[in-house]
Amino acid sequence: MYEGIQIYIDRNYVKEAGKDFLSELGVNTEQIAEVFCGKDGLYLYRMNDSLLELVREVWEMKEEPEFGMLRYFTVRLLHELMKMPGESENMNCFTRSQIAIVRDAEAMIMQDLSKRITAKEMADRFGISESSFKLYVKGILGDSYLAYFRKKRMEKAAELLESTNLKVIEIANSVGYENQGKFAKVFAETYGVLPLEYRRLSK
Repeated sequence: MYEGIQIYIDRNYVKEAGKDFLSELGVNTEQIAEVFCGKDGLYLYRMNDSLLELVREVWEMKEEPEFGMLRYFTVRLLHELMKMPGESENMNCFTRSQIAIVRDAEAMIMQDLSKRITAKEMADRFGISESSFKLYVKGILGDSYLAYFRKKRMEKAAELLESTNLKVIEIANSVGYENQGKFAKVFAETYGVLPLEYRRLSK
């Protein structure tokens, strides 16, 4: 279920003589309409911190809204919207099926980190191109295929170093590394210390 905040502005009403109160408050409705309703009528962009905080404040009032405060927050929200970039970020938006592909791939890999599955092999499983798969992963998980799952492997290795007495080579194998030296190098790049030192410091 989707929940959100919707603002409706009757631009014809706003333009009527004596009723353009928003412009007196520094809100340019024409500018907002040009950005958010231009081209194909779709504008998508990630919220910055100030806009996100404002939306959260408004959302907290949803059960018992106080209309004076809602008007105040609406004007603030419109001012923040005027600061948004003029171009949509729709190239970074993904369909439900694309998101499902990435989530399924992530679950498959996380189920057994000892197995190495290339992006090409994973893309073939889902019947899409390797470049498309990598694009989905980058956009949805926030990092490249290799970098994201390298981080997950190191996180699992750190967990095992802290919670078990397994040998370093056994931990390396369990997260997909056959070479202990290569594993130790990647681990040190991630955590700043070698595996055994990490274990010692975590006790």
